[in-house]
Amino acid sequence: MKNPLKRWDVAIALVFFLLTIPAERYELFSLLEDQTISFRQIFRSVMGDEQLTRLRDEVIIVALDEALYEEYGSFPFRRTDLGRIADPCRLRSPGSCP
Repeated sequence: MKNPLKRWDVAIALVFFLLTIPAERYELFSLLEDQTISFRQIFRSVMGDEQLTRLRDEVIIVALDEALYEEYGSFPFRRTDLGRIADPCRLRSPGSCP
């Protein structure tokens, strides 16, 4: 059997793996994500579906208290659950949602 380190693809994979260890330790992936978030949002708004990316006038602020978290049973809320909370407020007139 051949020595696996003589194969170029295995050697490259090993080098990348060894480079990711200090990159993760110094949180370089999080830094890269934080630095590119605006570019990703611009790309989504320019190249995305216009119906999904258009600006909307309505804003819903939902205040969540400790009792709601205890009733829900876990933290953080999933987006679908936040949508289920905010949807009745969106259908009512502004300022009428408790």
